[in-house]
Amino acid sequence: MTAAALWPVLRSADLLVVCGAGGVGKTTVSAALGLALAREGRRVLVLTVDPARRLAEALGHDLGPEPTLVQLPGEPEMSAAMLDPATSFARVVDELRVDEADRRRLRESRITRELTGGDAGMQELMAIVELERFSSDDRYDVIVLDTPPALHALDLLDGPQRIVGLLSGRTVKAIGRASGIAGRFGKLPGPGRALGKLWGADLLTEIATFLDAAAPFGRALGEHLDHAEALLRSPQAAFTLVAAPADAPLRAAVELATELAHRDHPVAGTIVNRRRAPLDERVDAHALSTLATTLTAEGAARSAAIAGHVAHLISHEEALLDAAALPGPQLALAERPAQEKPGEVLSALATGLATG
Repeated sequence: MTAAALWPVLRSADLLVVCGAGGVGKTTVSAALGLALAREGRRVLVLTVDPARRLAEALGHDLGPEPTLVQLPGEPEMSAAMLDPATSFARVVDELRVDEADRRRLRESRITRELTGGDAGMQELMAIVELERFSSDDRYDVIVLDTPPALHALDLLDGPQRIVGLLSGRTVKAIGRASGIAGRFGKLPGPGRALGKLWGADLLTEIATFLDAAAPFGRALGEHLDHAEALLRSPQAAFTLVAAPADAPLRAAVELATELAHRDHPVAGTIVNRRRAPLDERVDAHALSTLATTLTAEGAARSAAIAGHVAHLISHEEALLDAAALPGPQLALAERPAQEKPGEVLSALATGLATG
């Protein structure tokens, strides 16, 4: 595997959407992609959707929802940001053309807190909103979007439409009317009060109030979503798969690639990270097996065993990758030594991305 086929595709894109299973180094590869592009003079923003702070750890820098300039020793600068759904939500609400009472209801509702702090799809929606916002920012030539692990990345593509449909469509009115009626049951005597207590009158009233105020919010989000959808489907967007040479990550990568293709987001190529075998084409399994035989004949049993072990490792990884049939072109990155510092890892990976 070499960078000759894949890197030209990645370096020419305006948006790199990096997808992959958890634990394959996807966030580190995203940061390395940003660095490799910055070395070519491009103004880069690396945006992570993953709530884990791996991007901040990889860059050795605190990150927030607004882009921060980051510069590793001896490297060009780039920008990085980490999604904060609550901050993004508040910014969109502040931009709405609604009366102040509705704006306040959206800000203060506990429904808002649940949506922006939980796992209800709002995180994915706000990620798309932020992607659309930063894509129109002339400070950046290219955005590297680090998505959540594996199939959760599909929520980034499917979830926003569902949420916007809920907030801006007929469902809002229907639920709002039903919740409002149920809420009033709590104020009635006898059976009505019991029914209101059963359904949670206060909560249902708050749902009705929130959904009524949320309709203009949903319409505003729909406009953001349309722009982002066009960007994600443009020829300048490249969905990039990150995998590792092990059974579970490879299965997850193939499944994700298949699902992306079904959504008309074909994968531009695959980066196989953490290859433990040598990437020098001259050091293949056959050459190492021959070396092991020669060393054994010369009485160097220990060295022969090491050569034989590496030969087996190369053969095993190649068999796994061949069986997985990952989308091509492919590019391999060697596993980095554990003692390397995060900045050293990123520099080495950035070099590997551009040169193979």
